[in-house]
Amino acid sequence: MFNSIKSKIIVITLSIFAIFGLIVFGIEIRNYQSFKRTKIEICRNKVEKFESLVNETIHHFESNARSLALSAASFYYYDRKNHSFPDFLVRDNFKQHYDHSDGVGIWFEPYVIDPSTSRYCSYASIKDGKVFLDADCESEQYDYLSKSWYKNVKDAYTPEQKDKVFWSSPYYDEIGTKALMITASAPVYDKNKDFVGLATADWTLDTIIDELDDVRPTPNSIVLLADKRSNFVIALRNPNEEASEYTGKSLSSIPWYNDKLKDSTSLKYNSVKYITFKREYDNGMIVVANIPEDEIFGEQKKSLVWGAILRFLSALFLAWAIYVVLIRNVNKPISLLIDATKEIGQGNFDKKIKIKKPAEFVQLANTFNKMTDEIQDYIEKTNKLTLEKRQIEYDLNIAKQIQISSLPSVFPPFPDVVSLDLYAMMKPAKQVGGDFYDFYFIDKSHILFMVADVSGKGIPAALFMMRAKSVFKTMALSVQIPEIIIRKANNAICEHNEKGFFVTVGMGIIDINTGEVVYINAGHNPPILKHSDNAEYLSVPPNFVVGIFEDLDFEVSRFKLNPMDTVFLYTDGVTEAVNSSSQFYGSQRLIELIKKQDFNPKHIIKSLSEDIEDFTQNVEQADDITMVGLTYLGNENFIKKVHVPAEISEFKPFMQWLEGLCAKCDMQEGQKRKLLVAAEEVFVNIAYYAYPDKLKDKIQETTITFKYIKPLNEIFLVFTDSGIPYNPLKREDPDITKCLEERSCGGLGILMVKQMMDGVEYEYKNKQNVLTLKCKTFKEDA
Repeated sequence: MFNSIKSKIIVITLSIFAIFGLIVFGIEIRNYQSFKRTKIEICRNKVEKFESLVNETIHHFESNARSLALSAASFYYYDRKNHSFPDFLVRDNFKQHYDHSDGVGIWFEPYVIDPSTSRYCSYASIKDGKVFLDADCESEQYDYLSKSWYKNVKDAYTPEQKDKVFWSSPYYDEIGTKALMITASAPVYDKNKDFVGLATADWTLDTIIDELDDVRPTPNSIVLLADKRSNFVIALRNPNEEASEYTGKSLSSIPWYNDKLKDSTSLKYNSVKYITFKREYDNGMIVVANIPEDEIFGEQKKSLVWGAILRFLSALFLAWAIYVVLIRNVNKPISLLIDATKEIGQGNFDKKIKIKKPAEFVQLANTFNKMTDEIQDYIEKTNKLTLEKRQIEYDLNIAKQIQISSLPSVFPPFPDVVSLDLYAMMKPAKQVGGDFYDFYFIDKSHILFMVADVSGKGIPAALFMMRAKSVFKTMALSVQIPEIIIRKANNAICEHNEKGFFVTVGMGIIDINTGEVVYINAGHNPPILKHSDNAEYLSVPPNFVVGIFEDLDFEVSRFKLNPMDTVFLYTDGVTEAVNSSSQFYGSQRLIELIKKQDFNPKHIIKSLSEDIEDFTQNVEQADDITMVGLTYLGNENFIKKVHVPAEISEFKPFMQWLEGLCAKCDMQEGQKRKLLVAAEEVFVNIAYYAYPDKLKDKIQETTITFKYIKPLNEIFLVFTDSGIPYNPLKREDPDITKCLEERSCGGLGILMVKQMMDGVEYEYKNKQNVLTLKCKTFKEDA
């Protein structure tokens, strides 16, 4: 290791540099951290001292308000006729607490003390150094019953809060103190714990605002005192701004403030970094102190900078010494190596390094020359393999896309058929495979549905799948008899099948009017029949697979679906999904999951897909997963559709049309009214907002589809328009607990629709807004 000069110099130099740097850097960092902690603790102590002062004052006010409320309750219970007693109570209370309170009062509900008096109160404050009873508090001009500090407590009071002290938002007293104030209020209640009045203690905030300057440890510190609950700035001490500029404004008006501020964290404002100290008080008030880092740590940072400069100069000197040694001993051969390797790095692998001495560099040059020859050969082979692999991946991707695009993907596939619901999904594996599904009308009343799995993988299997899918559809549309369809399809697929592929098939034909199904199983997994409360594997003749032997006869099975029965078809990619423990998903887990699902085929397939993902735990999928679900809804359903101009003048004819359809569905009167109100809200919104002036070139109409599914006791009302894209469900619901002045405009209509309907869905497809309302036709149990 130490045979070369270069290794000796580098090891010794790096060791000295590392030891020196670590010692100096460690000492300086330790001193700086200690200084920083001390400074932060000093600032925190100032904030905590102020916190203690505020909390002590808050607790005093709350105790004073509770004490006065108990005295007022005693007056209410035992001495209501002694009208001078309240004056005595507030005067005595104020004399004891005037050093903290700026006014105390007792305020009663109308007529609870004197049946002939709507306002009964007593309020004491100080004026010209004397305790003063304000007789104007009971006047019509003051009307304390309408004041926010009284109304808010009365509205918020509950018997569970009888001992709670309520704090008002800060407000400016224009009549008495002419100062910024906050009021602590304790409820007065009767023996039934019903609200009968208030006891209040007023706090002029100037007494605490004056203490803010003591919280600022440095000249450019910023201190904020605010009421977070009411979003109100009480005072702001900032040397760069007027003290009154933000007083009375909202917290959001302060550019650097946000609710996520935490104690002892950093904040940057106007290119200045601050350390933030934050405290929250029991009555909703907060104090935030921002202290510039430069003013706290400035001196120590200078020391750290000078230390860094000295370390840099020391390192520079060591580097220069190393450079001199290396130049004298190994510069020339290293320069030759560097120049040669740069040229090789630019792609010139024909470059040869020629060095005569010293021996170490001669050996290194020979190694480089050999390495460049091997790299050049490897690159040529790798480029060839990469091009071939990319072409294969491209071809496989195209094949997979063609395979997926050949499958029906629009659901519901037959929107005008109300006797059944159908959904299907194929999740392809990484490698191109041969699963497929299909469904289509073979005549006016019969739908063929099928799922199939071609043997093998890769592009040949995908091409065989496309051929098989086409053959089945051609035969089905020309024959319509299940036994003949599969017999002819088998014979056609057997022709020119030199590769020996075969396909397993599960195929059914359903009469949409009666629910009768003819089913053929050709070597495929058995289908599952789900009833409302159970599910079972159907016992069907297995038959032989398709594509091996010609002129085979296939045995069929027949069964009838009752309303709400579901037939579920699948490929072995479902039951043979494997987890990380090499366990199969299995047929038992499949049937147990389907038993727990409702009748909806889309819900069944989505739930099964999610359960398979949970089971496999991200193990790579080895086979295609294909599923088809068909639910028979019965023949007592109906669907009606109307095209209506999107004009408010068409509202009345539309509502008459809708009322007529509701009458045919045996709706409860309550559900009917809800549906009509919700439909009115949607139609009016479309008429007014869907087609603004800039879209006058579009057809200004809406299509309304009324679908009644009797077994579900459900009505689906679908509004389709070509207006501007708008999803009303993304709009945030208005807070109806707030008063009108505090709410944002709009949103009540769609909130009403969502609350009245049993379901509301929106999608934007084919450049159209589609809003679906779902309504039950019977009154559900409470």
